[in-house]
Amino acid sequence: METKNERAFSNVVPEMNGIVNLCFTLSSLESEWKSIVGGSLGARSTLLSYERGVLVVAVDSPSAFQDMNFKKRAIINKICSMVNLVLSDIRVLNGAVRGTDRGPATRRVVFAKRAAGLDERRIKSVSNDILSRHSDMDPSLAGLIARCRVMCER
Repeated sequence: METKNERAFSNVVPEMNGIVNLCFTLSSLESEWKSIVGGSLGARSTLLSYERGVLVVAVDSPSAFQDMNFKKRAIINKICSMVNLVLSDIRVLNGAVRGTDRGPATRRVVFAKRAAGLDERRIKSVSNDILSRHSDMDPSLAGLIARCRVMCER
């Protein structure tokens, strides 16, 4: 007979697997961004988030905004051929582009598949606890582990 925790964990594993795969896909997309959009546009843009098939990209100027919107369909096609990602649109925001000296771990990724009813404050608390014990851990990974732990607490 399965215990409540075993049953909860078996429900969480497929969702976490999908989230982890999405993380790796977005990480590889981010590392290949300049080769996908071209060096000039790649230097003037950065990935901000991905949610429900829409990739959100920030650009640093009106000309980069126009250039990105003009090349949007070709970029979508190239991304879809390179990585396994459901991508229906790219939303371009004109504003400050984060410095490239920061690694992918500092960039925020919004996941389309958030578990309903999870307490985000609890997740943040568990994530902070994990990071306090493992200071060298990637904060994004700590967040994923925390989300998994909170889902198992249900």
